[in-house]
Amino acid sequence: MRRRAAHTTAAAVTVLLLTAATGGVPTGRFPAAPTSVAACVVPPATPTPSGDLAAVADRHEPTRLRYPTTAGPVLRDLAAQMTTAPCDHVHGRFNHVWFRQWGFSGRVQEILRWFDQEGAGAALATRYPPERTAVNRQWWRPGQHLYDTFGWPLPRTDPYRDADLLRHALNITFQSADNDPAEAVLGMIDLASWHSPYETGRHTTLTILADLPHLTAYPAIADRAGRVGVGVAAVDADGYRYLLILHPATGETLAYEISHLRAGTWQVVTYALFL
Repeated sequence: MRRRAAHTTAAAVTVLLLTAATGGVPTGRFPAAPTSVAACVVPPATPTPSGDLAAVADRHEPTRLRYPTTAGPVLRDLAAQMTTAPCDHVHGRFNHVWFRQWGFSGRVQEILRWFDQEGAGAALATRYPPERTAVNRQWWRPGQHLYDTFGWPLPRTDPYRDADLLRHALNITFQSADNDPAEAVLGMIDLASWHSPYETGRHTTLTILADLPHLTAYPAIADRAGRVGVGVAAVDADGYRYLLILHPATGETLAYEISHLRAGTWQVVTYALFL
């Protein structure tokens, strides 16, 4: 599950890998997170070693969806009954995201990301099959462009702080029947990989999604960790299905899946489990 780092003490590390977007960012510092704050558990300073990811690398079965229903009432009920998540009370400079991601090629990776209010950030990743470096490291400065699944720039500031910013990030026009639910769910998938919203942001998200037409909910869906949540899904015109699994009490994103219908069978394109 995604966590928020509570302080900004850092350990110096050396750059091993920089993406093209970084443009030669110098050696940076990664924030060291505490091991726990009350019931809010944050991850270790480095992701799981590549060798340990081998045990989960062959998990490619698509999620089985049962008992579909209109998403609006389900999401409104979740928003109305939402409870506070353990990490909602933890405040610090960095928005912290930690997840494990599977790809259709058999690759699995575990990613830790930090993102501050100014748009600066850092990421650590391990992958299986392993690469030349045990841990890949990235940094980016405020103002540098980060890109979503299809290469469009991601918001550099937290879009959850304002409903209009969030609608814009999801390409949702206020009270428009032309809004595409698949595009909105894909937008949520992209944001979930970078931002960890507080309770107010999650409530705003549920309220916005509840107003979308043709969005389907599945009241009880298990993720790959065995956690049961509320599924929200939509299928686009090209046969891609976008699925979010939300915590049934806090509304936090537990997992997402993108799958493609080929020859009558759903095949997983990518799956992410938030730790």
